[in-house]
Amino acid sequence: MTVTNYEIFSNPPIVEALMDVRVKLDKDLNVENLGTLHDSIKDRYDQIKKQYVFSGTVNLGENTTFDTQPSTFNGYMITSEKEKKVVQSRLDGFTYSKLNPYEHWDSFFSEGKSLFESYSEIAKPKSIFRIALRYINRIEIPIDFKDFNEYVLTNPQIASGIPQAVSNFFLRLEIPNYELNSKATVSLTMDKITPKKRVPLIFDIDVFREQEYASNIEEMWNGFEDLKAFKNQIFFNTITDKCKELFR
Repeated sequence: MTVTNYEIFSNPPIVEALMDVRVKLDKDLNVENLGTLHDSIKDRYDQIKKQYVFSGTVNLGENTTFDTQPSTFNGYMITSEKEKKVVQSRLDGFTYSKLNPYEHWDSFFSEGKSLFESYSEIAKPKSIFRIALRYINRIEIPIDFKDFNEYVLTNPQIASGIPQAVSNFFLRLEIPNYELNSKATVSLTMDKITPKKRVPLIFDIDVFREQEYASNIEEMWNGFEDLKAFKNQIFFNTITDKCKELFR
């Protein structure tokens, strides 16, 4: 994929950026060991709490019932409230997220890479089978716009002959990229109008690659660079020049 140098905004609309790695661990690994990740980063990440997985079954019929299963201790969530960062150290993988303000890719990627390497030393994954990047953007556009196309080129289209006003919507697309052996789940929805008469659009881009990385960890990191390029391709080809002015 051709690398394009996109504009870096002084006020990016990113409310959360996430790096995710799914792994297979030794079945005998003690989940308590995953909490030791906190020991090496507690000078910056001051809080830790256990994470649990909940599951259940819905039985449809004349009398619908819901059977819940006992919760399973799956790992830890480690947070830095000051730096607005969160690390998840789990039996099924690792997630690093940075809340607003988002700085830039280099710092985000460097932090996530370092944290995963620490996680990997503890968890010792037998294999890595999925990597993902997710960027959640909040784009607040003026309420007096006439058409979504003024700001975003992927949007709900209303047939002529019916009222053109929209009070809410949810649009979801799954986009494969065969060149990169990757996929994207893209969603666009609308939040409540703000007191300043702005219409918030939630533009969520989740790009991922399902591939085994058993021994070549550098190939995985190169894969994240591919995912970043794919994410940027979607974002910058969706927003208009008028929309970019909101972030400058």
